[in-house]
Amino acid sequence: MSELSKIVNLLQDPANHRQDIIRSTYRLDENFKCSSVDAATLWNIARRKDLSALELERYTVAILSNTTQEFFLPYLYAAGFACGLDLKIFWPGFDRIMEMAANPHSSLYTADPQVVFLNYNQEAKLGQTYYGTLTRGARLRAANDFVQEVSLVVANLTKALPSARVIIHSLYWFHPPVLGYLDSVQPEGPSDISDYVNNELRALARAYSNVYVLDMQRIVGRIGFAHWRNSNRWFGEGVETVSGNPTLAREYLKFIKSFTKRNRKVIVLDVDNTLWGGLAGEDGVAGIRLGSGYPGNAYKRFQQVLKLYSERGILLALNSKNNRDDVMTIMREHPEMVLRENDFVATQINWDDKAANMEKIATQLDLSPNSFVFVDDSPQERDLVRHAMPEILVAEFPDQVADLPYLLEGLNDLDYNSFTETDKNRTQMYRTDSLRLELKNGTTSIDSYFAMLETRVTIAAAREADLGRLEQMFQRTNQFNATTKRYTMSELQLLAGSRDHALVFANMSDRFGDLGIIATALLTFNERAMIDSFLMSCRVIGRGVESAVLAYLAKVASQRGCRELYGSFVPTKKNEPARDVYVRHGFETLGRDGNTEIFVLRDLTDSSIGVPEYITVKEGACDRQNP
Repeated sequence: MSELSKIVNLLQDPANHRQDIIRSTYRLDENFKCSSVDAATLWNIARRKDLSALELERYTVAILSNTTQEFFLPYLYAAGFACGLDLKIFWPGFDRIMEMAANPHSSLYTADPQVVFLNYNQEAKLGQTYYGTLTRGARLRAANDFVQEVSLVVANLTKALPSARVIIHSLYWFHPPVLGYLDSVQPEGPSDISDYVNNELRALARAYSNVYVLDMQRIVGRIGFAHWRNSNRWFGEGVETVSGNPTLAREYLKFIKSFTKRNRKVIVLDVDNTLWGGLAGEDGVAGIRLGSGYPGNAYKRFQQVLKLYSERGILLALNSKNNRDDVMTIMREHPEMVLRENDFVATQINWDDKAANMEKIATQLDLSPNSFVFVDDSPQERDLVRHAMPEILVAEFPDQVADLPYLLEGLNDLDYNSFTETDKNRTQMYRTDSLRLELKNGTTSIDSYFAMLETRVTIAAAREADLGRLEQMFQRTNQFNATTKRYTMSELQLLAGSRDHALVFANMSDRFGDLGIIATALLTFNERAMIDSFLMSCRVIGRGVESAVLAYLAKVASQRGCRELYGSFVPTKKNEPARDVYVRHGFETLGRDGNTEIFVLRDLTDSSIGVPEYITVKEGACDRQNP
């Protein structure tokens, strides 16, 4: 019985089977296999049954398409359900894209989606031109008309839904090669037109901060056009794909997981027969298989892929049953090793069970289990971790080593919607945390430890170059986050340039290096100065940065002529560390306004908020408009 079949059966009584359902959703997310019947059954249950006991997060998705989507919607809902989402899916019917986007009072905008997938099928849109003529000018005109239509739709969507993300399907080549191999080089031939349109769509996405492109050429190419589309269904019912529905649903979830912070942060790896062929303790540097020749070349390519993930901000860690010296000797001395000791932020190399080691790694990095992907060639070790810590994503190891370099591509958990300097330096930042821990363990008091860190904090108004990192913080930070408002890039751009707001950030460094931007706050001026948002990286909680930021905000408010500074706190399941931040700094409690607790600081003099002596603060312009 498939995991989805189990879930469907358990949903007859969700309150009493909550834990079993959740455990099955983890397995379904790992290996998304489901029949159309099970997907449709789940879809129907969700629309008529109370699933509140499962504590699913509601997320609204809109799909605008010029082909029918009825058969796809259940798969999309099932993929979202597998990662703890209750997707509210808005689909107005096929070929109503412009009607929905152009009318500001349409049901699309009433639904208020958080993400809109713009699914144009090019055969339905451009098929008459492709099949009707070989005239070069006609095809190019049709392509330009199509690009203009998409541009207008996107402009309408981003204006009416500034907080939403828009995902545009790219084109994939479908036209039979009437000119044979000449089609691929013919100016304004089908391949040329598809490439031209896709380049225009990518350029369109780059013009917006909240628009992305779904690479359909890659998806259809990976599973094959014959498997993507059933021609009987296409010509009979206008159904774009049937067998490709599970694949497309998981591709949609790549975006949705990153937007809802369900993506993974760390890849934890075994070494023997995972990073190299053979056993470190028996084969040694000279005997392991790594580098030229099969299977060593496949292991090396996998390391190269992992290195790229590390450079884009995904952390790497080791969890291996081995003698540490044997592993480290290979890491340091084997000439074909791509990954070296410094590429890993945590290593548990011992003879303890791997589930216990996973707990140690999670504790060391201060990350929850649902931040991790575990890769190990042993089915026994995978099952151990899977059952002991079901929140961890356990990747199914390929049967053939030749498929290992493509293992991570099959996951939809490692995508992020931005790429910043902080991401590039994340591995080094986590490694320096280990040095800080060593210093802390070697000092006699917390005060002497803080003094020896030589902490420096720079606080200033946010600039355009800072907004990528600030968006990451607004989207990802949960623990020290006073209100948990999730501002998007386009919203932050407006706020950073607004006279009625002050968007600030704090950068931190110490004797071990630069930690980058670690805090941000938004101050609003509407009859009074109110801290709308205040959030800080969990990596620096307890180091006094919050005092420096609040003192800076008090100064900004004072320079604007305000006599008091207000703050707000909205409790969530995860933001307990931020609960007392205002009281600790002299704010008075004014009570609650609904779920929001309001505080006020009545003294805005420089001495009202004390900044720890061990922090050196450098202040930039308080107000970009009035530096």
